[in-house]
Amino acid sequence: TRSLRLVSDWMLGELGADEIVLCTHPENVRSQAVAERAGYVRDGVVERYAEFKDGTTLAYRFVRR
Repeated sequence: TRSLRLVSDWMLGELGADEIVLCTHPENVRSQAVAERAGYVRDGVVERYAEFKDGTTLAYRFVRR
């Protein structure tokens, strides 16, 4: 969580990014919790993100601005 928060702060501050988007497997609740603790907000679902090992292509989308 700390590393994600630090890198995100750097990208938004020093690099001037408008937003950062993270996507997680729907069942990966630990990654989702890390994203939320680092200041990301879940804002939707990506229907065809990428094919995960289990064949799933749906992903949860998190954004930090």
